[in-house]
Amino acid sequence: MNNNSSEYLNFIDEALELAKKLPRHFSKFSNKIYDNHQKLVIVVLMQKLKMTSRDIVKWLEVNEFVRLSIGLSRVPVHTTILRFLKKVKNLIGKLLDIRQADSIAIDSTGFEAEQKSYYYRTVWNSEKKQKARRYVKLSVAVDTDKQLILTHKIRMGPRNDNIDFKGLLKELKVQYVIADKAYSSRKNRDFVFYNLRAKPIIPRKKNEGGYNVVHGRYKIEFDDKLYHQRSKVETVFSVIKRKYGSVLRSKKFATQRVELICKLIAYNLDRKIKIYFLFLRIAPEPLNKTFLNTPKFFICMPRGMYKSRTFRRVYVKTPGGKTVIHYEKRKPKQAHCAVCKAVLHGVPRLNPTRMMNISKSKKRVSRPYSNLCSKCMRNKIRESLR
Repeated sequence: MNNNSSEYLNFIDEALELAKKLPRHFSKFSNKIYDNHQKLVIVVLMQKLKMTSRDIVKWLEVNEFVRLSIGLSRVPVHTTILRFLKKVKNLIGKLLDIRQADSIAIDSTGFEAEQKSYYYRTVWNSEKKQKARRYVKLSVAVDTDKQLILTHKIRMGPRNDNIDFKGLLKELKVQYVIADKAYSSRKNRDFVFYNLRAKPIIPRKKNEGGYNVVHGRYKIEFDDKLYHQRSKVETVFSVIKRKYGSVLRSKKFATQRVELICKLIAYNLDRKIKIYFLFLRIAPEPLNKTFLNTPKFFICMPRGMYKSRTFRRVYVKTPGGKTVIHYEKRKPKQAHCAVCKAVLHGVPRLNPTRMMNISKSKKRVSRPYSNLCSKCMRNKIRESLR
């Protein structure tokens, strides 16, 4: 299996785990040939490969490893995928459910709709030739540390950016909210400060005065260094449009919304896999993927003395709200009974080097059959006397 196949299989495993949040079937009377988890993986994989529904069906027919990984006994027809897109439109938004971060950045971008050709999207009969302005507008809140998408709002453009500000933030637990001047208003700053208990990093417009804002006894100062983290949301938009396409192929807005959310899901899955394997390369011990749910993580190389299996990583949350890494020495395994595998309490729990330096009387209990527990020792003595 080449590296590309391995990448797709890792992506499918993550997508199947995420798809468990959907019901397996919409109705108990369905034919049960394909479940919703398999269909969702196909739809997200279709966005990752930038294919149409007909193309993904042909691609699955020639990729046996992918079919086995998804659990398909046979390849569905393209109309099955299109019907699933219509049914899942009210549920698919719940799959992007990360609600905690240290600092987030908010911005919006547009995606072009492809339901008309360029010829008909141009006003040729007018004196000033111009393209049609209708497009799909996406607003997102992005974790600036991991560059994962937390929440999203999708509308038909053109619309102003400010309309989705509170909707993106109302379910989040954050410390800093970073946005550009388009979101600059007194109401937005009050919402971040009083409702979220966070610090707004939003530059004021020229006609609004200085950057320092006083809320009661507290003075909010504009942090120019932290504001530069806002560029990461532009990076996320660039990656999505470059890897998954900036054009929506669906005709109706409901299916365009589902298609765009699938692009966001594919991006989040790829990003989680990339972060996980980046940690896996530098970690002194095997990691599970639960660390992605922590509010903040710094990718850092451990000191030379800690690059050993002797130490294990302990993730500790400090009073300031940050998650730091502490290194602790591993404890040796406790001694167990040779018969019933119960723990022997009289044997010290030391590493082999320290065990060699202590006296023989302290290494084990002073009784016959010292490798057995008291219960097994009594049974052994009874058997020897019979």
